[in-house]
Amino acid sequence: MPTSHPKPPSSHASNTQSGLAGLLVAVDPPATHLGAGGTSFADGALRWSARALAGVALAGLLGCGQSKGAANIEALPVPEPDLPEVPKLPAAPHPITYPDGSFSLYGLHRQMDRHIGKPVAVTAFIAGHYVPPECKGKDCEKAAKPHLWLADTAGEADSNKRLTVVGYSEYNDEARRRGLGALPEGQRVRVQGTFTQVSASGFNASNGLIEYESHESITTR
Repeated sequence: MPTSHPKPPSSHASNTQSGLAGLLVAVDPPATHLGAGGTSFADGALRWSARALAGVALAGLLGCGQSKGAANIEALPVPEPDLPEVPKLPAAPHPITYPDGSFSLYGLHRQMDRHIGKPVAVTAFIAGHYVPPECKGKDCEKAAKPHLWLADTAGEADSNKRLTVVGYSEYNDEARRRGLGALPEGQRVRVQGTFTQVSASGFNASNGLIEYESHESITTR
């Protein structure tokens, strides 16, 4: 039967133990005798303290020489972000331009700075006509020149969503019969003219107006 031999200590452990043996010897000074076989109280306390410190050092060194297993670290759960839903922007109420290249009022006002003072074409509904006062005399309000309002929606009453058109006729029967002013409210039209804030006839509007050049009626199917 084969004889088993004890495993020799590792060089690290051997070196550690040898060093500690030397440490114990170094910290255990010879006793100072008081006469025959007596030891001073101070020398005894010193030797006891030195041995205690050496024991602490021995435990620390032996602990450092031992191999450590893998640390058992508990994985923390991955936090899930709690973000609000992305807000849904409302769709534009009207297209910027129509297939023929003409603007909606919404589109023209969105790009007002690019087109002010330039010729434009607008497709919209006639939303209302200016009606001059019927009274006569010096106390009557002076009638303004003919003008009407366009809007993207038929019957629009909000003045902020309307666009004034001026310069299309004078007050005479011929102009009333064949001009833009003869068309009824709710009629869809395409009007061409200059987009401006102040007209040659004295009208002004901060959100712009059309100084009329031509128009055509659009049949709604």
